[in-house]
Amino acid sequence: MHVAGCVWYIVGSFRGPESPNWITARGLDSDHVELGTKYVACMYFIITTLTTVGYGDIRAHSVEETLLAIMLMVAGVMGYSMAVGTVSSVILSNDKRQEVISTKLNTLSHFARTVRLNFADYRRMRRHIERKYSNSMDWMFHATGFSTITELLQDLPPSLRLIMLNRMHSGKHLNLE
Repeated sequence: MHVAGCVWYIVGSFRGPESPNWITARGLDSDHVELGTKYVACMYFIITTLTTVGYGDIRAHSVEETLLAIMLMVAGVMGYSMAVGTVSSVILSNDKRQEVISTKLNTLSHFARTVRLNFADYRRMRRHIERKYSNSMDWMFHATGFSTITELLQDLPPSLRLIMLNRMHSGKHLNLE
């Protein structure tokens, strides 16, 4: 913003005080006006333009100033568009992550009920799934739909996988797909 403010001042003073520009219109062309006052006026214009507020009290008076103001307005709109898009993307990705975790936990819950899995083992498996998908980007590879027992087995470390397989094949027959 600082650079844009400096460019705004340079463009305004480009033609000199004899031609219309924003500096003379605001009465800032006098040598008695402090540089800080001019800087604040420039930053005020830049911020109101980039944030698309644009009160209109400082406005372009020459073709050069108008062109720069247009470029600043386009930059402001692009900045807002990117910010809104980024926020939307973050919100949607968190929803998708939660959906993957819920699907996997539902599959685990169904499996645990079907084979009467020991509650302590179920809790360990549940904690592992929650940690795995809450603290990493692994959920992105599984964001395609329902979770199968086979996928659930692949998610677990060998020790928990062994408990699940032992329980699964101890007289119970479960379709893996």
